[in-house]
Amino acid sequence: LFRAVQGVAGAFIVPLAQATLFDINPREKHGTAMAIFGAGVMIGPIAGPVLGGWLTDSFDWRWVFLINLPIGALAALLMARCMPAIPRARRRFDMFGFAMLALALAGLQLMLDRGEQADWFASWEIRIEFAVAVAGIWMFAVHMATARYPLFDRKMFADSNFTTGLLFMARRWLNELNDKAVFLERKYNGTSLRWPVICSNSRISDLKALVDYDSTMMRNTAPA
Repeated sequence: LFRAVQGVAGAFIVPLAQATLFDINPREKHGTAMAIFGAGVMIGPIAGPVLGGWLTDSFDWRWVFLINLPIGALAALLMARCMPAIPRARRRFDMFGFAMLALALAGLQLMLDRGEQADWFASWEIRIEFAVAVAGIWMFAVHMATARYPLFDRKMFADSNFTTGLLFMARRWLNELNDKAVFLERKYNGTSLRWPVICSNSRISDLKALVDYDSTMMRNTAPA
């Protein structure tokens, strides 16, 4: 239950942090703010697995989660004291679209996680999860195209930069760190510290792409 709550709460951190940075910074500083934020985001996946592996080998796996408590408490205190008051824009929440997207992602995630153990489509479980994922994606897409107040503003997808970045992020999600970590752990029988060192190298290309993106954004938002 605690892990489920942690996952639900953690899912909002990155988009809320980015939205906050856009709100509290003028347009000409958006590129700089995103560059600073992106550097921290990239350092996390590079250094985090190594630190987590060291904590697991040296102490206990629970410290991978406990180490976040003092950092989270400090961040909450700073937010409460330093965040400026920002007017709230009221917007209707698309519960049906949110439910369909959650259903689709849950089915896809379970299918990918359980596929190897259940022999993929030879198992009825995987077939059902695949059907749920396809049905959820289809209903979400139709709802997005026809709803008066969709979960995401349809105008965002007219931006080629946003759409291209979304496709690349989807590709990256299918090849995430956890999947490679499990493969390396089984293949090479490494320690908890060895495989994060190997996997962290895959984030270097992400860091390079982030630097290029932030440089472009700073040029586009700089005052004429």
